[in-house]
Amino acid sequence: MKSNKFIILSLITVLVLSSFAGCRKTGDTASSSSNNSDVLSTVYDIVDVVDDENQSTSSIDLSEDTESKTTDSSSDTGSSSLPNNFVDVGNGDSEDEDIPPVYIEPTPDTTVSGESSSSDTTIPTYIAALSSKGKAKTREIDPGKSHYYKIRGASNQILTIESPNVYVIYNDVTYSAKNGVLSFWVESDELASAQILFEIGNNGSQKESFTIQFSKPVGSKDNPEPINIVGKKITTTTKEGNDQGYSYSYVATKAGKLRFYILSDTQKGKLETTKSVDKNINAIGTTDLMEETTYLITNKDSVGTYIEYKDVAVGDVITVTIGPNSGTSFPSVTVEWMIEYK
Repeated sequence: MKSNKFIILSLITVLVLSSFAGCRKTGDTASSSSNNSDVLSTVYDIVDVVDDENQSTSSIDLSEDTESKTTDSSSDTGSSSLPNNFVDVGNGDSEDEDIPPVYIEPTPDTTVSGESSSSDTTIPTYIAALSSKGKAKTREIDPGKSHYYKIRGASNQILTIESPNVYVIYNDVTYSAKNGVLSFWVESDELASAQILFEIGNNGSQKESFTIQFSKPVGSKDNPEPINIVGKKITTTTKEGNDQGYSYSYVATKAGKLRFYILSDTQKGKLETTKSVDKNINAIGTTDLMEETTYLITNKDSVGTYIEYKDVAVGDVITVTIGPNSGTSFPSVTVEWMIEYK
């Protein structure tokens, strides 16, 4: 009996010990699992860092692409030198490459006050500038139609168009071609840089483009009248209000001293001369100022008051301007004068 009890107790002890050993092994496994979790966690941390680096690099690449695209877009925008509100319509079939392009205003139909031969209530308006030769060219104008042209540099010049079919309205006055040529003086108080408005129309039966020639009137300083009279009295009369005087151009035919005399009353009239010495120097003399310079002398003798150029060469060009001797008012004046070699 006792041995049975001992055997039973022994078996119970072994079972208890086995259970304890099993529990401990499970604990070791749990501990090992815990450690692996830590390792995996560390690995995840590394992966997160790598992902962040890749994501950061990707972000930089996108930023550079965006910046590049932005730069290209900005470059495209800045490449246009034309104003947004004007359209370049060229010059038609002009043979003169010097004629500047023509622009149409943003609102092509513009009504302006003044007389118009057109039945249209609205007419297209174009912007043009003069070439170095004083020319502008219109677009083709339909028969019986007209265009408005704002032309820079047309103030106080002579407008000329060679065509039997053209007409021009300026300041409510209609000008038509005579013998195939239209020409009139563009009188204006505007500066030379101002835009002058013209209505240009086509009376012909076909489309036509018109070349407009602008020129300074003969006798202006930009277009002096050529003269070659020497040793004889010349009479020049200027109109009232002419503040520019009347100009002549003389080309020297001899070398030496050359005089320009004023023979009439120097209190009423004045004579002024200009000779180019080089690109930067003009020798200017005037009969209302007695002086002597390197290039000329102004003096009087028994003939009259004169301006003498001390040394001229054959081919030298001298501009002579006649006008009233007044700085505030510009009455009409008649001046007698003469050119003479000494």
